[in-house]
Amino acid sequence: MADDVVVLIALMMCCSVIGVLWPFVSIALRLLAAAAGLLVRLAGFLVRVVRGGAS
Repeated sequence: MADDVVVLIALMMCCSVIGVLWPFVSIALRLLAAAAGLLVRLAGFLVRVVRGGAS
């Protein structure tokens, strides 16, 4: 019985920590997505420049 209580308390603590940190996590994910989009655009631009220069 005591083990179940400890597990429940640990789960509640984890959930509260995730609840507190979630805004920061979501902001970080948005920044990563924006950076990935910029990298893809830059890579496409460089490919076009290189192919245009090669031809």
